[in-house]
Amino acid sequence: MKVPAIALWILLLHALQALGAAESPGLGSGERLLSYPDALQMEMLADRLLGRQPPMDKWAEQVVARQATSEFTDRESLLSAARKPFEAMFADTADIGSLLIRVRSQFSQYDADSKGYYLSAFMPGTILKFSSGKYPGNRVELRLVNLSKVQLWSLEPSLAEAVLKKHPNREVLVDVTVQIVGVRMSSSGPQLEGKVRAYAIYANEMQIAAVQLTD
Repeated sequence: MKVPAIALWILLLHALQALGAAESPGLGSGERLLSYPDALQMEMLADRLLGRQPPMDKWAEQVVARQATSEFTDRESLLSAARKPFEAMFADTADIGSLLIRVRSQFSQYDADSKGYYLSAFMPGTILKFSSGKYPGNRVELRLVNLSKVQLWSLEPSLAEAVLKKHPNREVLVDVTVQIVGVRMSSSGPQLEGKVRAYAIYANEMQIAAVQLTD
């Protein structure tokens, strides 16, 4: 019996979706936000998204090796205690779908044509890198896929002038909310893809702007 073309397309689509799910377990299903993660948290999150277990036994061994022990030491208890902080950190990466990350940035000279400042943190090609040293030779890279939509901080000239007067060094901190949309393994380590959903700009410990993306 001849299978209709539309049925073949549906079967192919389902196969591709299954393949994507196998490559990135749990990706896209997370509902929780991980705020201000450090490098090790990012590495553990990448492990979870890739369906891997962190080498917690090895890390526990390294912790115990630095402790003073004797032949009377209950080594198994020490190893168990050393594992617990790592287990708790890995457990906290469950159901994570978004990140809140703080980055340093500068704003450019005012662009009168575009009516705004360009933020150096969002310039095309920017990649955020995380390495705790616990994965020798590897690091996590986070690439933001919609930088062209967020690099301009839109301001009318009068407001832009007021900002520059208050912050003449042009240095700010930016809290970026990122939705994780992709993950893959490369020779240098896990590579995550994220989409900026919102950001807030801070200077002198005060919020001076907030932007929410609708797309």
